[in-house]
Amino acid sequence: IFSGNLRDGRYLASGSQDKTIKLWEVESGRLVRTLEGYWNPVNSVALSPDGQYLASGSKKTIKLWEVKSGRLVRT
Repeated sequence: IFSGNLRDGRYLASGSQDKTIKLWEVESGRLVRTLEGYWNPVNSVALSPDGQYLASGSKKTIKLWEVKSGRLVRT
């Protein structure tokens, strides 16, 4: 179960050439969630200071995600 907290060090977010963001459980290497919605590869990811939001960027688009639910907040 994903706690929705990337600040605790148990999870990792990665951007991918397959146009997704993946959330991983560090200890097991298990894929926890995939965030989709890009037309281009995802080049960058950044976590908000409180750990509640994840920003991601591609060639022409920046998206803001709510970490716990995986909901796209804004493009």
